[in-house]
Order: sequence, then C-alpha cells, then structure tokens
Amino acid sequence: MKILADATKPVRSVAFSPDGKFLASGHHDGTIRIWEFPEGNLVGVLAGHKEDIVSIAFSPDGKILASGGDDGVIRLSWLLEGKTKTLLTSGARINLETLLTNGIGAYLLRLLDPIPLDVESIAFSPNGKLLASEGRDGVLELWRIPDGLRIGKRSFGWKWGLAQIVPSHTVAFSP
Repeated sequence: MKILADATKPVRSVAFSPDGKFLASGHHDGTIRIWEFPEGNLVGVLAGHKEDIVSIAFSPDGKILASGGDDGVIRLSWLLEGKTKTLLTSGARINLETLLTNGIGAYLLRLLDPIPLDVESIAFSPNGKLLASEGRDGVLELWRIPDGLRIGKRSFGWKWGLAQIVPSHTVAFSP
C-alpha cells in the first residue's frame, strides 16, 4: 500500500481511469488530484468546484472526467484538451459566476427552490454519450455528452416537504 503525497485535505471520492493508469481523487477543498498509478506521482490538479467533491467518474474512453460536488454543480473536464463545462443540476447553488455563465433563466428557476443540494453520484453510460446524476434532493438527471444538455429529469419523492426523502446515493448504467 502506498500513501499518496499531497493529500492534505480529506478525500471524498476516488475513481480509476478505464486503463487503470490513473487515479483521480476528489477532495474536501473542491479540487481533484490526478495521480499516476501505481507509482503515485501527482500529474495534475483540477479546480473549479466551490465546495467538496462528492463524486467523480471517468468516461469509458478516459478522455473526460466528470465531478459532482456539494455546490450542486457537475463539471466535465476534457483532460487532454484542457477545457471544461459546468452543468447546473436541480440542486445547484446560483452565484454571480453561474449566473453570468448560464444566464438569467437559471437564476429565475432557482428562486423557486434556492436550497443548494449536493450531487451524490454520477455515472457515464457504457458508450460515454450520457451522464446520469443523482442529488441529495432525490432528483435523477440525464445529461447528453459532450454538449451537457439535460435530456431527462425525474424526482423520486418529496424534497423538503412533510417527510425527508432517502436518496439512493448511487447511479449506474446497465452494460
């Protein structure tokens, strides 16, 4: 067993690349560290989340790393190209940055339900063309990759009504 250096913040999520050569770790400080495996060399740090990284997943081809956090945001990072895309989930926290990036419509929608809820789980479809996410609010969302368009949304219970829902905390696709 090897302890990875520079893991100074608590780790909330880990994922291996499909080829097993890299390990991504999602941290309490909103960053993702990418390590060579099994050597343990730190090869990159991705920033962008405002809060904890709760879930991370590599696309089946290993080119995209998706991350979900306590900020209710999903970030897609194209590792070789250095580009990113931010997806606002149903539980996303709206701030000036997301407003400028995603427009006034996103802000108006969130006024109806302003409580930020984290992204508990994310998973790529086997062909890498879809991403599923599940949040603490019990909402399952389906996103088209690479443009990030939400193509489906389904709620599985009360949000904060008479009873608090029990979310699954895990999404997965059938092979």
